[in-house]
Amino acid sequence: MVASDREDPFELPLQTAVIHQDAYFFKSPTAVPAPMVAIQPLWPEDKLAAGMAGPGDPPVLVEDRDRVGTCDVELLAAHVDEPDAETRPAVPNPRFLENLRQGQKGDCFPAMEAALDELSPGTLEAAVEVLRDAMRDVLCRDEGAMDRAGKLVKFDDDVPLVARRFTVVEGFTLFARDQDQDPIGWVAPGSEAHTLRTLRRMQDRLDISLFLPVERTEARARRFERARYKDVPEGTRKPGQYWKCHAYFDQVAWPHYERYHRHILPNLSTAYTNDEQLRQQQQHGRPWCATNAWERDPRVCGVHVRPPTVTSVDDTLLWAAWVVGGVLAERLLQDSDLEQAG
Repeated sequence: MVASDREDPFELPLQTAVIHQDAYFFKSPTAVPAPMVAIQPLWPEDKLAAGMAGPGDPPVLVEDRDRVGTCDVELLAAHVDEPDAETRPAVPNPRFLENLRQGQKGDCFPAMEAALDELSPGTLEAAVEVLRDAMRDVLCRDEGAMDRAGKLVKFDDDVPLVARRFTVVEGFTLFARDQDQDPIGWVAPGSEAHTLRTLRRMQDRLDISLFLPVERTEARARRFERARYKDVPEGTRKPGQYWKCHAYFDQVAWPHYERYHRHILPNLSTAYTNDEQLRQQQQHGRPWCATNAWERDPRVCGVHVRPPTVTSVDDTLLWAAWVVGGVLAERLLQDSDLEQAG
């Protein structure tokens, strides 16, 4: 965050909070065990992990770890509302907080360092410029806009200073919904329907929602490139860890991803209809996505969805910076109007 010592009503927030959904998944075994599902292990990919003798082995039972109920959504929602770091050691998987603790000590997050290594030189600086320009486009579109937002945002040497505390929430099923599990009326605590309702309340608290769709083949390849999904000694996957099998991804994890995002995935083809024309409209040497994403602003169910032709980490960051900058500026204007009206 950028600090300021000016003696005026403009105040900067103390810190930015980062919340990872992975930290809220219950450890196994849990007080309420995850439901068991049958999977058919794949030969030879799952030979060691599933203890297979051959391709004709019978199915095995495995915990369904990809249902929304395997995550402490109640605690996740509470921390989104009150994201103070000192309250978060109570999460089920505190090992995921090591990144946050190191960040609070002034060091760079390990996950952030890994992400920065994937960026091309100059991309981070370009993203800052894109975010600044997106905010300027909104705040300078008429003479009164900047005055209206004056207590909430200022430009110091062309750098936007925003009087807001930011909470970044990241997770694989944050936008999960399921029309078949959304009845009217009472639902039992602990049920999938109850968890989805709690998740919906958390979703309603998000000011900006970014969704990065991924193809099944890409998601599968990425998962099994990680050491935890490779057999020992090359990786850390051990016999009996069925949830790390290829069959589990194919038969459980990916079907859940598709089911929980049925409100988004089927609508992607209609959200982006003229990518090639927009690709040709490059301006100022920036990728087309950064110069046009906010002008198009294609959204599905209120979620900003990464265009299918934006595939690199560089372009994804530029697209996200443009969307966030524009939406943030619009929100600051709305907040300012509400404060003045109240």
